[in-house]
Parts: sequence; C-alpha cells; structure tokens
Amino acid sequence: MPIINQPFQGQLGNILKTELSSDYRSFTIFSAFAQNSGVLRIKESLEKFNASGGTIKAFIGIDLDGTSYEALLNLFYLCDELYVIHSEDFSTTYHSKIYLLENSEKAWCAIGSNNFTGGGLWTNFESCYIQTYKRPKENNELEAIYSVIQKYIDPSYVCSAKINSIEDINTLLKANYISKEVTQRIDAVSKEISQKAKQKQNPLFGTEKVSIPAIISVQKRRKPLTKSKEPDRDIIITPAPAFANEQFWFEMRKSTGGSS
Repeated sequence: MPIINQPFQGQLGNILKTELSSDYRSFTIFSAFAQNSGVLRIKESLEKFNASGGTIKAFIGIDLDGTSYEALLNLFYLCDELYVIHSEDFSTTYHSKIYLLENSEKAWCAIGSNNFTGGGLWTNFESCYIQTYKRPKENNELEAIYSVIQKYIDPSYVCSAKINSIEDINTLLKANYISKEVTQRIDAVSKEISQKAKQKQNPLFGTEKVSIPAIISVQKRRKPLTKSKEPDRDIIITPAPAFANEQFWFEMRKSTGGSS
C-alpha cells in the first residue's frame, strides 16, 4: 500500500479495523499517546481478534500527559501484554507510532505519525507508510522492530515497565505520571480558550470536516406484550462503556454563566 495521508487517502483507524478482521495472529502496538477516544473505537475489533486466538502486545508512552488513566485500564484488559515507556530525562520523549500485524506467512506494518487516539486514528492530519512483508523470507526487514521489542520487554531496561495489574496503573496515577481524562479535558479547554483569546477575531484559515465513528451500541427494542399500532424500531442508542471509570464532560456555557 502507498503512503496514507489522513484523512484525504483514508483513516488509519478504519484500515486497522479491516486488517484486524483478516487472518493475522499477533498485533503489536507502539504509540506515544493512548486515549479512550481511540481505544474504545477499536475495542470491538481487538476483542474479536483476541477471541479468534490472536495475541495483542502494546508499548505505550506516558510523556506529556498524552496517555490517560482510562486508556491504560482498557488496554490492560484488551492486551495480552502491556508496557509503558518513559525516560526521566525531560529532553527524551517516547514518540513511536507503529502498528504491526503478523502470522506465519506475512506481516502488515504501518509506521507514521498516528497515535492511538481518536484524532491520531481518524480526525487529525496524519501520514503513515504501510507495507506488507512475506514471512519468513523478509523477516530481516522487520528486525529493527523485533530488536526494540526485545529491548522494551527486558526487565532490566529502566525506561520500560510491564503492567501486571490495575494497581500498577494506579501507582502511575498517584505518582502523577498519568492523569484522568476529565482532568486532561479541563486543561485542554483552558488552553483552547487562551489560544482563541490571542487570535484575531477574523480567522485566517478554514475548517476540514472529518468523520469519526461514534462510540455507541445499538440495542433492539423489546417487543411489547400487547399489540401496538407503532412499528418496532431499532433505535435505542446507548454509549458504549469503558471497562472502568467512564466519565462525561459537560460545558454549560451561557446557561450557567460559562461554567464547565
């Protein structure tokens, strides 16, 4: 496949969901950031992949407050192995974005700028290169990825930590390495308001309209016990829950004097 410039030549989230439904047996994720906006939109595909015998391994960064507590919780349940990557040197940021699918005969790999977030997989301007490889003949072309996997899973490597329990994620939260999404959204709104206040009233640019899958599940309405003139409808729509701590953010604006 060619270079994909999202959203103009496709969206990596949709491409990943298609590839996950193929006959691959392992899925490896490298991503600097992970948010529920990305994890929950691909959750069903990951569950089906796992249920069919596929294994999932993820290496997620926790720099710059880009990864949320909720996203790590959900990934812990979805992945066979989950690692977080971080260097205490502020001049060094874990910034990889690689998605690798493999079976005994072939490998599919996307490398680019796409984080494991709703924006990174669907709505942001992103670019990635997608390539397929014949295995084991072309395994040598994937050696650079295999070697860094071995580096990160090595217990002696001080910038990588395996998440073995929810308590490990809670420890990261208590130590302020990660934060909850409601806190991140408050900070994001404050930054957006500040940025808009600095800009001129007349914008210099237009807006790119990009679609993104909704995080919803549709349930069929139960048939009434008595006959009704109204037809049955499949329109009961409910938010798809996270595994833990689903939270919603409301901005009241004028109705309460601009409170959030």
